Amino acid sequence: MPDKKKEFIVFADVVHHNLRIDKRLSCIINTPEFQRLKDIRQLGLAHYVYPCANGTRFEHCLGVCHLAEEVLNHLQEVQPELEITDDDKDCVKIAALLHDVGHGPFSHLYERAVNKAYPDEKFKHEQMSIKIARKILQKEKVSDEFPTMKDENLKFIEELITPKSIDKDWPYKGRPSSKCFLYEIIANSKTGIDVDKIDYVQRDTHYLNFRSNIQWNRCLATLRVKNDNKLYLPRLCFRDKVETNLLDIIQARRHIHVRAVQHRTIRGLEEVLKKAMIEANDFLTFKGQNGVSHKLLLAWKDISAYININDSIFERIHNSREFELRPARICIERIVKRELLYFCCQVNCQNGKKLSELEKQLKRSDIIFYFYDYRIRSAVENGTPEKNILYYSKSNDDVAFCNQHPTTSYEENGCKSALIYCEKLDDRDKLKTLVHEFCYNNGILFGENGVYPDFE
Repeated sequence: MPDKKKEFIVFADVVHHNLRIDKRLSCIINTPEFQRLKDIRQLGLAHYVYPCANGTRFEHCLGVCHLAEEVLNHLQEVQPELEITDDDKDCVKIAALLHDVGHGPFSHLYERAVNKAYPDEKFKHEQMSIKIARKILQKEKVSDEFPTMKDENLKFIEELITPKSIDKDWPYKGRPSSKCFLYEIIANSKTGIDVDKIDYVQRDTHYLNFRSNIQWNRCLATLRVKNDNKLYLPRLCFRDKVETNLLDIIQARRHIHVRAVQHRTIRGLEEVLKKAMIEANDFLTFKGQNGVSHKLLLAWKDISAYININDSIFERIHNSREFELRPARICIERIVKRELLYFCCQVNCQNGKKLSELEKQLKRSDIIFYFYDYRIRSAVENGTPEKNILYYSKSNDDVAFCNQHPTTSYEENGCKSALIYCEKLDDRDKLKTLVHEFCYNNGILFGENGVYPDFE
């Protein structure tokens, strides 16, 4: 049962109304490493298209921690035989709070800029989250409040932040396979139904003003741990009657993905900002440990330097007067004045190699390609989360089963897409002609499932 004597701090929240956070976690929340998340937008430059899209990683992390505790308390109440320990709960709550602490300016945009400038580095914000989490947990106040957060518990927290695929062999060291369900609370690699996705879908739909019918509390009320007949592991499972509610969550996430994350204007703006970051990289430096300076896109190699960078780099470049920053400043001024890249067309194709061939054929510095996959691969292993959700029925609640549901053609076929932009309006018609010729010669249909021409 949840500890009723435990003290909480309460945050007013636009999504969950009142966020109840374990008071002991305030020693983590009040660190500079975590406070910097207040200045990192969750949706990048989406506010240039959706003016209210100003949610931050700070409030998202608090929301995920709140939801994680709700799940843990619920499971303790309905299934005490699971033997969820206090250390288990503390580890999950800390991981929920710190899972996104490694994000850079404008969230995923910084990650893309680093990997564009330094492709061999293969920078991922999850790995940065682990490094920062280690530093936070080593602080004196934090270690005094959570003295058991070391060794296998620390390993458990790291594994919760970067989940692995579970096949025949158990891949984790922090907890045994009997605690498999704990690894599905924050980041569920099988179904994509986890507290991270629940919070950001609810939060993003609120800030984007998208209509949604998400009823997570109804789903949570039916949540149980059942044995998976395929993996023979205890996993999170829902009553079959809330299936439509879970599908609503998945559908809402897809709407965010298509209408905001991959919005062509937002992507065009972010490509310009990414170029600005790369142009400013050699001249915008941040001091790290022992006073050593690090370039903007290499600041992640030193945590002390990394925690000093956030979305304020936009204004820092915009208000700069250094001659060396002029190319980056011009890019920022284009964004401020909404002098956008000119959208040419969108090419959809199941064969990603053909899109790469098209990029090589049109290789020019003033032509910008942005590639993405219609399937939301970052959430689940095969891009079709609804096929992996485990259910149980009222008549036979000991048996867990999956429902094989049809998905949209793009989800099922793994259609890939390229957004193509040019910097000069005079080049757009010529570029369209070249793209259409390439598509015709390579059997890519023009129209509903092929090239989408510019439209306003």
